[in-house]
Amino acid sequence: MKPNELTALNALHDGQSLAAATPAAAADRLAWVGVYPLNLEWETTRDFLRSRSQVVPLPGSRVYRIRAFEVQRRLIEEDASISEPDLENLADELAYGDAQLTAELERLGVKLEQLALPYQSDYPI
Repeated sequence: MKPNELTALNALHDGQSLAAATPAAAADRLAWVGVYPLNLEWETTRDFLRSRSQVVPLPGSRVYRIRAFEVQRRLIEEDASISEPDLENLADELAYGDAQLTAELERLGVKLEQLALPYQSDYPI
């Protein structure tokens, strides 16, 4: 495992959300992928998984929410507040464990070592 991959996994295991800028489908948009580690000790997390018809894994398991999206470049340039209706080409996936996370990121064209703290990629949400 590369040092940057290990750094990203350690941050996620500590409960930190990470993000990476990605290429957008059109020149008038910007794109990102965000990874959110879910805390299975929280009832709201378990309710969220059940609402998506997902089995709630045993405590100690790792579950990640992955959100990939694009926003209009002008909204970022205007420093507008970005909200759910502004997100385009939204993908919202769950990954169970580090291996599935890595595979899902690769499917989205992102390598684990590209992930960093959200402010480092100008992640807008």
